[in-house]
Amino acid sequence: MTVPATHTPDLSEVFGSLEYHCRLIWEARIAVNQEDLFFFDHPLDHVPAVMLTEAALRLADQAMDGAASPWRAGISRVALRFGQFCELSPEPVVRLWAAERRAGLWNVEFRQDENIIGAGELQRRAATAPSAPAKVRALAPVRASEPVPAGLVHRAHTQNVLIGGYEARASGGHRVDLLTPVPGHYFRRRSPRVRAFGEVIEGIRQFGILLAHEAREVVLGRQFIVKTIELELERPISRHEPVVLRSTGLPRHRGRGTGRMDFTIEAGRRPVGTAQVTGTVVSAEVYQRIRGTNR
Repeated sequence: MTVPATHTPDLSEVFGSLEYHCRLIWEARIAVNQEDLFFFDHPLDHVPAVMLTEAALRLADQAMDGAASPWRAGISRVALRFGQFCELSPEPVVRLWAAERRAGLWNVEFRQDENIIGAGELQRRAATAPSAPAKVRALAPVRASEPVPAGLVHRAHTQNVLIGGYEARASGGHRVDLLTPVPGHYFRRRSPRVRAFGEVIEGIRQFGILLAHEAREVVLGRQFIVKTIELELERPISRHEPVVLRSTGLPRHRGRGTGRMDFTIEAGRRPVGTAQVTGTVVSAEVYQRIRGTNR
C-alpha cells in the first residue's frame, strides 16, 4: 500500500497572504458640566453640538502634534454630521484616528452608550500652508461692532454672542462681523493670539440662526437642530484681523429655515475660507415629540 505524501506548510505559506493593520485610536470622555457659562449658556436637555465639536478639536490638538506652532500647523478643515441627540448622561466619548492612505486626514466619531451619534473628519493643515500675515499681528485690536440681540442667536447672555454689525444687502447678501470674545471667555482662554477653529464655527452657527429669523422669517421659539457643519480655512486668523462672515446661499423656502446655508469667511478684507451648515427647524411641540422618541 502506498502512503500518500504529506506536506506541512511553513508559516510563510500560511500567513503570506494576510495583511496586518494597526490603528492608533485617540479617545476621550467628555465631561458634561451643565454649570459651564458658555456651553450651557441657558438650560438644555442635551449636549450641544458646539461642545462635541470642541471636544474633537481639543483631542485633535494632542493627536496631531499640538505642540507645533499654531501659525504653521493645526486644522484646516472640519466636516461633522450629527445623527442623534447627545444626552446629558452618560458621558459621551469622542474618538479620533488617522485615515489610511490620506495624509493629514483624521476620522472622528462620537459615541454614547456604545452607539455612534455623530461622525466626520478633520484635515490637518500642511506645515507649508500660508500663515496669518505678519503685518496684522502688530495692529491695534479690531474695533468691535455692537453684538446682535442674544435672543436672535439663541443665547441668554450677550457675552456669548460672537457676531455683530448685521447688514442685509439689497442684492440679497447678508454679512456680520465676527466679534472678539470678552476677556476670560472660553475661546479667549482657548486661543489668545489666533481665532480658535471652533470659535469661527460657533460664529457661523450663530449667523445661520440669525439668518433663519431675519432673512427667512422663522418665528422666535422654534427649535433648531443642526445636522451637519463644515468649515475650511486656508490659514489661521489673527485676533488683530477684522473678520467678516458673508452668506452665499440660503434655504429656498421662507418661514421654515430648513435646508443648507453657505458662507464665506473674510479676514483682513480677503477671503480665507468657506462654510456650510445644514439643519432643520421645528416647533416646540414637534421638538418635544422628537425628544420623547429619542430618549
